[in-house]
Amino acid sequence: MFDRLKNTTIKTTGGRLHRSHMIAIGIAIAIALWFATGVFTGNGSSGPELTAAEQDAANSVAVRVRVMESNATLRRGSFIIRGRTEAKRAVDVRAETQGTVAKLPVEKGERVVKGDVLCELALNARSAQLAEAQALVTQRRLEHDASRQLAEKGYRAPTVAAGSKAAYDAAQARLKQMEVEVGQTKIRAPFDGVFDGRPVEVGDYMRVGDVCGLVVELNPLLIVGQVAEDRVASLQIGEPGTARLVTGETAEGKISFVAKTADPATRTFRVELEVPNEDLSKRSGVTA
Repeated sequence: MFDRLKNTTIKTTGGRLHRSHMIAIGIAIAIALWFATGVFTGNGSSGPELTAAEQDAANSVAVRVRVMESNATLRRGSFIIRGRTEAKRAVDVRAETQGTVAKLPVEKGERVVKGDVLCELALNARSAQLAEAQALVTQRRLEHDASRQLAEKGYRAPTVAAGSKAAYDAAQARLKQMEVEVGQTKIRAPFDGVFDGRPVEVGDYMRVGDVCGLVVELNPLLIVGQVAEDRVASLQIGEPGTARLVTGETAEGKISFVAKTADPATRTFRVELEVPNEDLSKRSGVTA
């Protein structure tokens, strides 16, 4: 009895093993078919693929953006320079001959034009010397004309005619020298400006090189400052600038000069701002 039951059990067990194999094979086939249908995409992500119409619809969805127009403009930096006002030109007008001051036609502080007489020296003997030189020129010219005519006719040697010509030329040179010296007795303004100082008075004796007065040009006026070496490269001639004086005045102008060499003591560079000053209201030497 036991033996029969055992055999039956083995058969039964053998049958169960056969059916489990079949089930496993069926599951494997189902999985293979699932992959074959393309449910999984090539990059490993799941989900159905979009059709062409769906893709076009997705691409045609409008995206809202915000737009703002802008215009690029060049903005220059600015910085403050401490400086002072300065006359464009300032010249001590000096005597070129000696003599006693006879006249002072211009008062200190008056405007002058180029060529105006600032100091006039007495002629003294110069007037007589000038007249003598003029008379000598007349004499030498007559002698030269006569000698030339005689030489042309053969009545006088060419060397004599040449000598008279040399004497005539020397007389003309002497006359020119006297005219220059007489002209130098009138000391004139070298340019338009202001007669800003006069150290002499009528009756003073002036020697060659003595100062008659100071003439300054204040229009245009310069605003002068020193710029550090790390900033001088940013300045260009012609650029605009504004000066504020300690007097409360404001002046606008353009850069007219930027030094190429530094001050050996401070290692800074001189910069000049040129501003108009037609009414001469702004003075030289004011802090800015």
